[in-house]
Amino acid sequence: TNFTMVSAGSLSGQITDSQTGIGINGARISIDNDDYVTFTNSSGDYSFEGLSEGNHNAIASKSGYHSSNGEITIISGVLSLLDFSLLSLDANTGTLSGNVKNIFTDENITDAIVLISGRSDETDDNGNYVIHNILEGEHSISVSHADYFSDHNTVSIAAGSEQSHNFYLTPS
Repeated sequence: TNFTMVSAGSLSGQITDSQTGIGINGARISIDNDDYVTFTNSSGDYSFEGLSEGNHNAIASKSGYHSSNGEITIISGVLSLLDFSLLSLDANTGTLSGNVKNIFTDENITDAIVLISGRSDETDDNGNYVIHNILEGEHSISVSHADYFSDHNTVSIAAGSEQSHNFYLTPS
């Protein structure tokens, strides 16, 4: 009889409400398209045992919230941590969109990362980005790209609306 040794690791974390910071009871966590599934306890905590070693995709979801996904690398014999913060469907949110260009040539910058309040988007071939479900209020926004100096600003997001903010980056 031949036996194959499977390297396994474990994963734990907490799923919280992004507005209150309180753990969400009964949230669903799915790994690799439902290869592994579990639910949070009353404190929003979850755990998996016996996950195969390697890279995995995780999705956290709960009725009444926007789902969130993340990636985790599982290492044999190691407890990995992955927390999620879910935004209520009832939250007062808005959208931010814009364009990222080279300040000298006015050319669109592809693959720049625009980040606002833990949400991000990568610019497309036309230098455009769109980030949805941003809580209303004042937020810091930043943009970065390996070939350019990063930039940042402050934007005001209004509930139910789409704000626009363009960036012009200087080559590094």
